[in-house]
Amino acid sequence: MDIEEDVIGKVLVVDDLEENLFAMQQILKPLKAEIYSAKSGEEALALLLRHHFAIVLMDAQMPDMDGFEMAAIMRQSDELKLIPIIFISAISNEQEYVLKGYESGAVDYIFKPVEPVIVRNKVKLFLELDAQREKLNRLNKQNEDLLHQLTETVTRNKQLLDFSSEGILGFDSDGLITFVNKQAIRLLQQGEEHILSHEIQHYLTPPDISPQPGWRDSPINKAMHDNREYRISSGFIWRDNGSEFPVDYGCSPIFNEDQEYTGGVMTFQDITVRKMTEEQLIHIAQYDELTDLANRELFTSTLSRSLIRSQRNKRSCGVLFLDLDNFKKINDTMGHAAGDELLISIAQRLKSAIREDDLPARFGGDEFAVLLTDMARNEDAFKVANTILKSMQEPHRLQGEDVVVSFSIGVSSYPECGSDATELMKSADIAMYHAKQKGKNNFQYFSAQLQKEEERRFLIDSELKKALKNQEFVLVYQPQIEMDSGKVVGVEALIRWESPELGWVPPAEFIPIAEEAGLVSQISHWVIKTVYE
Repeated sequence: MDIEEDVIGKVLVVDDLEENLFAMQQILKPLKAEIYSAKSGEEALALLLRHHFAIVLMDAQMPDMDGFEMAAIMRQSDELKLIPIIFISAISNEQEYVLKGYESGAVDYIFKPVEPVIVRNKVKLFLELDAQREKLNRLNKQNEDLLHQLTETVTRNKQLLDFSSEGILGFDSDGLITFVNKQAIRLLQQGEEHILSHEIQHYLTPPDISPQPGWRDSPINKAMHDNREYRISSGFIWRDNGSEFPVDYGCSPIFNEDQEYTGGVMTFQDITVRKMTEEQLIHIAQYDELTDLANRELFTSTLSRSLIRSQRNKRSCGVLFLDLDNFKKINDTMGHAAGDELLISIAQRLKSAIREDDLPARFGGDEFAVLLTDMARNEDAFKVANTILKSMQEPHRLQGEDVVVSFSIGVSSYPECGSDATELMKSADIAMYHAKQKGKNNFQYFSAQLQKEEERRFLIDSELKKALKNQEFVLVYQPQIEMDSGKVVGVEALIRWESPELGWVPPAEFIPIAEEAGLVSQISHWVIKTVYE
């Protein structure tokens, strides 16, 4: 089979760099396979839940979730663990990293720069293997169809059908069940005679619906008369005891030798395990692994939905941005294990400090957030912020020591501080920064004045980066005089900054910003050099 021949199959390429995704698309283009791209592990997991891929080509190093972590998640899933993974990476090809890749579940490891011919031929092999597997699946499907046709001779074939791992129900043209295999009896938790006394619709309709829908107008009956297969990949079957379980089921019609419709056969499979796996993967993608709080993505999407409800109900909602004060010091002095223990303890206190309908989140590091839904007034958010601050006054027990920490909290509310999720989160972030400037361990509410101050800080930070290069700093010298003699005993050099954009900027305003931007050492060097010149 030549490279240029059509190859049926899907390939997933995962890389956080757009140029790498484009390059791999070009390399694999001759295969004429369906190439899907993902720029993060979360995006890749979402695609894996919706598509069947023959092979995954994945960068080992990505932000948030690297290739090794994603491979480990896939190997924990019964649905995804058999998908082959090839790591394509620019990291060291030392034995340590190669072994890490294979231990996480990779079938191969290719280092950049890649050789296109090698990549194409390896991907081609997995596409061909996948095609063979799909061919076998089609043959299995054909065998299932044959089993459906054999329902008319149920007595002769009953023993064979009873060995099926799927539940099988035969029904006549009126929808009455005429055959049930052992697996269906086990899944429905009823005796054979009891099941045979009901229509197929009885088990596909919630028991609290009245009146029960009739068979004649049901979509299954219409599909059977049209000689079409009817399939539901994610539905439910209701037992007579009121319980339900998720199923993948399909119905196929049966015609006699005169091509007259005589009934059909339904096969169904309990997909409880598959559903649980999907829910676990979704949870991993939406929640912080350490604290089990919502992550930024889930927080943002929930905030957007909450805003729609607030607009409709003419209510308010609030956002709290929380930054843990001096967390780096705890990590540096007590170690990262203690830091993780502290974050878990803080998450538990956050949950207890807010209502059940509100959403706590961790954005990473020492950054947390809280979404307050359905607020009557802004003071509700202030009360929650105070409650959180008070909850932090109690010490956390870490490695046998009592540790007290605090939060700097920024508060914003709809509609005063923004009309969408982005504006509200930005406003809360600005207010949180102001709380840190106010000495930490407090909360601040966003205002227009804070917005102006933040815009000026941003402008100062931007202009500072050009100030040294453009020689915008000047020194003024202030004499130091001995009080008794009146003699000049020294001189103090004072830095001043005249910005073309901002005019004269006081040192008290630009020096703290220079410290945050890491420019103080460069400015100090310029001062010393200028003084000695």
